[in-house]
Amino acid sequence: MNPFTWFSRPAWQARDPARRSAAVAHGRDEMLVAALPLILRQDPDSAVRRAALERIDDLTLVADRMSNDADPALRERAKVRFGDLLIGKAPLSERQRALKLIDDQIQLEGIARRAPETELRRAALERCTRPGFLVERCLEEADAELKLWLLSRIDARPSLDRIAAHARTRDKRLYKAVRERLDGERMAAGDAPALNARAETLCATIEARLRQPGSDAAGVLNAVETEWATLRPRLDERFDRRFAGAVATLRATIGAISRIGEPEPAPVEGLPPEVVGNAQATMASAELEAVLAPASPPSEPRTEADPLLAELLAEAQALRDRAPTHHRDDLARRWRLHWASEVDRPEPDQALSEAFEARLVHLRARDAERAVADDMHRAVADTAIAALAEAVDAGQLAVARAVRARARSAIDSMSGESGRSIKKQLAELEPRMDKLAQWQRWSDNKIRLRLCEEVEALAGNGMHPDALASRIAELKAQWQKIEDSEHDPGTPVSDGGLGGRFRYLCHQTLEPAKPYFEKRREIRGKRAEELSEFLERVRLEMAAEATTTVALIALKRESADRIRRVDEIDPKLRGDSGRQLKQLIDALSKAVDARFSTIAEEKQKLIAQLRRQLTHAELDAAIELAKGAQRRWQALPKGTQKSDQVLWQELRTIIDPLFEQKVAAGNAANAERDTERAASQALVDELKALGENIEFDAAHLEAELARLEAIWSADPARPRELERAFDESAAKVRQLAARRREQQQSARQNRVGELAYQLDTIEAAWLADASAVAGLDTLGSLDGVEALAAAALNERIARLRTALATAADSGQLESQAQAARKLLLEYEFLAGVESPPGDRQSRLNLQVEKLSARMSSGQSRSPAEERAALDLRWWATGPLATAEREALSARRERALPTK
Repeated sequence: MNPFTWFSRPAWQARDPARRSAAVAHGRDEMLVAALPLILRQDPDSAVRRAALERIDDLTLVADRMSNDADPALRERAKVRFGDLLIGKAPLSERQRALKLIDDQIQLEGIARRAPETELRRAALERCTRPGFLVERCLEEADAELKLWLLSRIDARPSLDRIAAHARTRDKRLYKAVRERLDGERMAAGDAPALNARAETLCATIEARLRQPGSDAAGVLNAVETEWATLRPRLDERFDRRFAGAVATLRATIGAISRIGEPEPAPVEGLPPEVVGNAQATMASAELEAVLAPASPPSEPRTEADPLLAELLAEAQALRDRAPTHHRDDLARRWRLHWASEVDRPEPDQALSEAFEARLVHLRARDAERAVADDMHRAVADTAIAALAEAVDAGQLAVARAVRARARSAIDSMSGESGRSIKKQLAELEPRMDKLAQWQRWSDNKIRLRLCEEVEALAGNGMHPDALASRIAELKAQWQKIEDSEHDPGTPVSDGGLGGRFRYLCHQTLEPAKPYFEKRREIRGKRAEELSEFLERVRLEMAAEATTTVALIALKRESADRIRRVDEIDPKLRGDSGRQLKQLIDALSKAVDARFSTIAEEKQKLIAQLRRQLTHAELDAAIELAKGAQRRWQALPKGTQKSDQVLWQELRTIIDPLFEQKVAAGNAANAERDTERAASQALVDELKALGENIEFDAAHLEAELARLEAIWSADPARPRELERAFDESAAKVRQLAARRREQQQSARQNRVGELAYQLDTIEAAWLADASAVAGLDTLGSLDGVEALAAAALNERIARLRTALATAADSGQLESQAQAARKLLLEYEFLAGVESPPGDRQSRLNLQVEKLSARMSSGQSRSPAEERAALDLRWWATGPLATAEREALSARRERALPTK
């Protein structure tokens, strides 16, 4: 055998179950990974199968082990493993198929609790039947839709009441669904409070839409009216007025919202048709502000540095500024008249007149642009004021404020007296706006009051501090939403002191939870300190040269685990801590890679050194060098699996040929020994064949064995390795001869017993009816029976022949019976069993006789010899009465030894 194969034999194929189990649990060999399913099914040791089970992710294999493994503990572990895999990372479709293999309700309930996917939890819940578990999952399930589905499977009224009490402050949607079911049942039964509560809900729904209509207001209104039509016949009249008013107001609000933004076709006086059309199109678009942006003024004409022209233009500009806007077309004529009125001013020359005319053209163009812009802003303001009036009439405060802001922006952009009339129209709507704002504040204060009451209800209700803080945050967000809806720049908001009350209630409600948050802050602080200490420790161990590669890998795994538990520290520190841990993992990976690189280099050096040493070495010296290289390889640290495998194969390509040469050299010497072994092996084979022969009797076997042993002993140079085989074969032949002798003896005894039984049958027939006896002609032959047994049987046959010739002699029967009873006493004495009470004295006399005979002669026979002598006497006893023989035969059977 090649000794190198013992070094390369994998540990997962070892004979030791403990070593095999450890290798299966931690080995990374690709062949081991491929063989894991076979190991799980066929390995005889349960510990090895358990190790393979922990590494297998195949749901079908694990499910098979749940039912078919011989070890009960492993079957239970397979159930746990199967449950873990069902909530693992396998494809969802595969896990859904595997779920169908489970019938155990406990397993199904575990999957329904722990599965991360809603689809898998629902598939498990569909097969769960325990009502209490369904109620539990309805209370604890995270998915809202699955909660409602579970609720549909629960019919017991106490369970529904329990769910409603639990969900009242935790899950509004579930609580609403439960209440609807309970209220529906009560409403179906005609319960008046339930009917009134539903009517109150419908009215509140419409009133809520008045404050925030939304895009689906029309659909909500239709749905509520449909339900109201079915509910109204069972209600009293107190809700009619409230419901009708709310519906009418919401309809008007929806209509006003639909008309906002529609363009008005009325023309604007004083503007050209194309300007009016452009302005209206612009106001109907979403780019109104871009259109209203001031256009860049036309470039002013270049003016010479002429004091007279500068003075004239300054006077013209002042005259223009003082003139009304509707006289701007007559400005040139008035400027010229003003020029001519100055008698002491000289006539302007041609250049000056042209410059003056250019300046007038420039001013006229600017005036025209300003007029067009004013008309456009007026059109926007008129449209915004009309929309403002509609929004105020519809009670839409937010829309009204947005439109008012647009109107103000347009008015502020107008110049001179253009915006005065528009400002007046806007001022006339301000009181109505204020009144609407007051109504809005009144309505919002009711909501604020409800929020305050909800905060008061949270105090002392036993909620978890985190849930309590989340609920307070939600209520604060609702409060802020109301504040934002009432925000109007430049107008102070008054909540009637409810803001201070709300903040006080929030503070008081959260006050009992402060110890919890402080304790959690303390724990998070400790966790942060532990993390800091861990980071420092890892950095120190990384810097230490004595740190092993295994320790670095362990630190890397611990760092990864710390990342998964980073949520245990303060949220403000999680980001920085996570970054430090990731950087640490990267550094550890680099350090481990560097260590593995160093190990690979050491092994490459070992291979190169072995190559050099084997260049001129003889075969025996090369074998020793190869064995030394193997020992040094085992002493080196382990690198990566891939690198070690490649280098190991390279080493084997060097060493294997040496061992093969060694084996080839040994084969030549073995060939010489084979010739010498042939003769000895022939004797061994002949002896083995003799031990398997089924025809020879004991005497023949013993004779052949003696002959072969004599031949073997005659040659003292027999191979030592065959001595054991020869001795074992000889022992088998001796055992076979002994068995054959025992079989022959047993056959003879059985033959004697059969003949004695035939004589018993003849005697019984003779005693029953002498005429029915056929005689002794049917008795079998005595050939093959030992001489003593044959003599005893012949003696009995002679007596029986004499008895058959005459009538039954009672004296003879009694004589034989006494002899038989005495014989039975000897049987019982020899076997050490009790004799009947009536024969105790005879038994005592027999014991005295036996003792006296043994003492006088000084000789004794073995129990087997004595029993054989008694058997001869028993077979020779007869004739006996049938009942007497049966009784004595029963006593004899008790005295015979059991086999």
